[in-house]
Amino acid sequence: MHPLPRALAGASRARHRARAGDFWVKLRGPGLTYSYGLRNNSDSRRLRFSLFKATDAVSCFAAAREIVVGYASGQSQIAEIELDGAKSALAYSIIEGTATKLDAASAAWECGFHEKGVDYTRWLLAQVAAVTVDDVLHALRKYIVALFDPIANVVFTCPTSKQASICAALAERGAEVRAIAEDGLCAHFGGSEAVIPTAPPPGASRLLPGDFASQFKCGCPKCVR
Repeated sequence: MHPLPRALAGASRARHRARAGDFWVKLRGPGLTYSYGLRNNSDSRRLRFSLFKATDAVSCFAAAREIVVGYASGQSQIAEIELDGAKSALAYSIIEGTATKLDAASAAWECGFHEKGVDYTRWLLAQVAAVTVDDVLHALRKYIVALFDPIANVVFTCPTSKQASICAALAERGAEVRAIAEDGLCAHFGGSEAVIPTAPPPGASRLLPGDFASQFKCGCPKCVR
């Protein structure tokens, strides 16, 4: 086999190993959701977890929370082979972004625009390769667990027939719930006059803000300093 196809085949296997993790097995496997994603935006400094085409959105969200809590509490362990597969998949996606001359030129321009340096991609690949299990747990406990805290911004889009059950499930978690019809979305989430609630009313939550996430504090040197 030619070295390039062999490398691509190896990357494909690595992506499959990373994909067949707990989310793939416990969320997509039982048919709870068609797809899922975890994305960060360094410009807005926001982290977003999404579920797409979830047949049972509430159960899927709860299952995802259980997976994250399992690792944060130490009940579940991150295997080195799973971490290697995830790093291989991430490295492949970074390299794939410069697969052609046009892609490479575009990436170089973007690095210059953001003042990242011409060797940013090489530096990033080295950083990915150096990630350890402890680094993953640090990020999970500090950032990802907070996505499932009652004060996190959670948005469900659903048919009107499922609206009542989803609202009731969110209220049970201690979150303030507001049901908005499709024709009223712009009034609440668009424009300078949008009003987005930032705090639950008195008695709406059984937990103080951040109580859920604070159960899983990271004890690594980065956090105890």
